[in-house]
Amino acid sequence: MSISKKHFLAEAAVVSLALVEIGATRTLGPAWVLPWAVVAALALPFRNRFPQAVLAASMPALASSYLWLPAIFPLYALARGGASRARVWIWAGSVGLVMAFPWPHSLPTAWSWEQAILHALAAALLVIAPVGLGSVTAAHRELTDKACELVRSRERERTLSAIGAVIAERERIARDMHDSLAYHLSLIVLKLPADDPVRQHAVEALGEVRRTVGALETPGLAELPALVEAVGPHASLSYLGTTSRARCPLPVQQAAYRVAQEALANACRHAPLAAVRVVVDQGPDVLALTVHSAGPPTDPLPGIAPGGHGLAGLRRRVSDLHGTLHAGPAPGGGFRVRAVLPYSYAEPFLG
Repeated sequence: MSISKKHFLAEAAVVSLALVEIGATRTLGPAWVLPWAVVAALALPFRNRFPQAVLAASMPALASSYLWLPAIFPLYALARGGASRARVWIWAGSVGLVMAFPWPHSLPTAWSWEQAILHALAAALLVIAPVGLGSVTAAHRELTDKACELVRSRERERTLSAIGAVIAERERIARDMHDSLAYHLSLIVLKLPADDPVRQHAVEALGEVRRTVGALETPGLAELPALVEAVGPHASLSYLGTTSRARCPLPVQQAAYRVAQEALANACRHAPLAAVRVVVDQGPDVLALTVHSAGPPTDPLPGIAPGGHGLAGLRRRVSDLHGTLHAGPAPGGGFRVRAVLPYSYAEPFLG
């Protein structure tokens, strides 16, 4: 059975129950209650979208003291829909008050205080039941959503770990290539006389090998959007400054990528439900990368907290470029990692 058909049958059952209640009690109260009760019953299919309006429409029927379903269903929908607790209880109090009030037309004789107390208790129970059930349903849905988000965050963390493993393997292959080729080219350079043109070609080839292998080691700014996208929709990337990415030296790009990768991995691991923002500020002489996780970590971050191996490795990498790295609680809340990398010291690495 399709979801739309199930929904239609459920709504038809709710309206039918309310109409049955109206039909069974149609002779117990004044005639003016009946049309209001029918209007309230027919409005029940709209209770999920407009619970407060449906509740307001049910108030005249509530004054009969015996028509409860037209108010109980929208009250449950209001509590289940995630409305603020204060709003839910204001409506619940209003419904309970209208239910419990000893209206002159509700009984042929005046109410005794015993009858009033019993009626008030019954009204309170009839109000607390839908509010409690709706609140439990809303809490269950919220917990389910958080559990699903945690599962997705773990999947993103595994994706980032896989990306890191691929990069590490690529760096190992690049280092092996560099060591082997550099060794043989260096022997050629040493064995040839200084004025031999082949020697000059070998020197140029050695420099080209260093640049090419350096490009293979770690992705740069061009690969940063894919890294942020792998984290999920709650992660965003923005750029400041007008300096071209090509102007940024490759070692600076690689260091920035590593900082972003480590910070995003820790955000997925320790604050999976928090929004994460990555900001790249490219100036004419320096690049600043900031990763801000809006939520506080659930426990000390092994890769970010002082003394963590991830942080130590990032500090060494940034320090090699004469840059600075700061990691800690952000002034406005959450956790922030910020790296500032100058271009000047990185440029000699390119040659």
